[in-house]
Amino acid sequence: MSNLLSGTSRYVAQMEDAGHAAGPCVRILRSLADDTHVVVWHVRLDTPEEAASIRDWLTSTPERLRFWGRVAFRLGPDAAGPVILASARFAEAERQEAERRERERIEEEARRADEITLYTYTPHKKAPYLGLERGNKREPFFVMRFDERWERDRVCDWLMYQKARFAEMERLFQTSGQLALEKHVLDGMLATEKDARRRGISAGGRRPLRFWRGE
Repeated sequence: MSNLLSGTSRYVAQMEDAGHAAGPCVRILRSLADDTHVVVWHVRLDTPEEAASIRDWLTSTPERLRFWGRVAFRLGPDAAGPVILASARFAEAERQEAERRERERIEEEARRADEITLYTYTPHKKAPYLGLERGNKREPFFVMRFDERWERDRVCDWLMYQKARFAEMERLFQTSGQLALEKHVLDGMLATEKDARRRGISAGGRRPLRFWRGE
């Protein structure tokens, strides 16, 4: 069975994908004045997939098929053949690499979409603040501002070890709003500070959980 694909008025690419023991064949043919065709280049491949890949590459644009058809016609199939085959295989390797990078990009975006990170900010001449940001967003969904840097860091001493609860906090923010999440954070911090003092592991001072390392 053959598949004739017209790429230009002068050159066409043909793929014979079955019925030959030596493997599938791809040809470039040049049309003649009497509406017949002459083969100017051909190659047999190990698999129909590779043959289809080369055929598709040749016919991806009319200019490409015309160029390689002219090269094969002028130089002859022996001289042009290795160059055409190497170019096609290089293009296929680049296509596969591009697909791999795109898959990795999509996987990374999916991973980041599931990841929430705690950030701290100390803008010049402005109030310090912290933020919870989902990885595929450009802005934090929750921002908590403070008068002093040590106040922010006191909250972060507790919050940085609550990563497993960040998604729950995001849901609370979405359903109940800013104040509800702020209260949740502060209540959790104060309860942990109280427990740390009771157990004798509090650092004391302004940041009781400064050396605390989570549960």
